[in-house]
Amino acid sequence: METSTAQLLASETLTPQEREDAIQYLNETRDGLVEIVKGLSPAQLAFKPSAECWSVAENAEHIALIANLVASKVVKDLTEGAPAAAADRQSKDTHIRTVVPTRQVKVKGPAFAMPTGQVTLQESLDRLGAAHASLIGLVETRDDLRCHFAPHPTLGLLDGYQWAVVTAAHTQRHTGQISEVTSDPHFPAA
Repeated sequence: METSTAQLLASETLTPQEREDAIQYLNETRDGLVEIVKGLSPAQLAFKPSAECWSVAENAEHIALIANLVASKVVKDLTEGAPAAAADRQSKDTHIRTVVPTRQVKVKGPAFAMPTGQVTLQESLDRLGAAHASLIGLVETRDDLRCHFAPHPTLGLLDGYQWAVVTAAHTQRHTGQISEVTSDPHFPAA
């Protein structure tokens, strides 16, 4: 008996554990960013350890730009397709959660995602919060995210669930970069 596309797609719904993990990861990474920037002075927000490094404020702006792009554009452009094999999907899920946040591989973002310095920290945090809330809403309500795809510039084709998780991983990645900036011996005391 041949399996229909509808049967295949129905068998690829998000599991309760996937749903819970994605929501928790989005919330944790948003909260982690909010916590690390809380109470920083304008001098601390603007400090750059070197000309090649981003400041705390620039990192926050970049995080918000990417999250907003994913929440507003990418997920709207997901196209239906056959789900990836479970082993391939698990491998990519693991890669997103373990490699993306570590910054082992340096990636230059696209020009449109570069910080401009024209956005306040609060605006960046508000935009990030709205983007994460939108992605959480998507994860909570869409059972078929594993069956919809869009290309990522470095990770290849990601399903909708993976797009939500990679957004959280990206937030974690740059929160780590902010931690490096605040740990610099020349970071302003206030």
